[in-house]
Amino acid sequence: MQSEPLVLELEFVRKSSSSDPYEFQFKPQDYILRRGQGEYDEAHFPWTAELLHSLAEIRLPGRSPALVQQLGDTLRQFLSTTGWATSEALILSAVERQRSVVLTLRSAAAELYALPWELMTLQKGGQHLGELPSVLLRYEWPDVSAAPARP
Repeated sequence: MQSEPLVLELEFVRKSSSSDPYEFQFKPQDYILRRGQGEYDEAHFPWTAELLHSLAEIRLPGRSPALVQQLGDTLRQFLSTTGWATSEALILSAVERQRSVVLTLRSAAAELYALPWELMTLQKGGQHLGELPSVLLRYEWPDVSAAPARP
């Protein structure tokens, strides 16, 4: 009998201009992260011209592995002030026990969908989230239901 998947959700909202998901100003931003039921943390993302250049570069053939790792580290650093360490430990434990994981990223800040979350590095070993077996990373727009999971 296969166990139920570990289901985790990270829901973001921009701290300023939170009522409009598209009202992004290209400068460092603060975000509020809701994890689970009623747990809130704040996180700061360094939107810079250098970061934008890096995002364009990783989409090109022959990109530098160091650049991919650097972007993954930037994403991990973004979540470092939140309870992400606990979520990461749960994910790694589930993967170790060959249990599937469904991680849903939901954001009322449209710019966060431009980030390569699959490349987020893990504290232990620097591996990318997207490299973990049996981990499904889903993106969801707030207040829109995802298609039901099929067994």
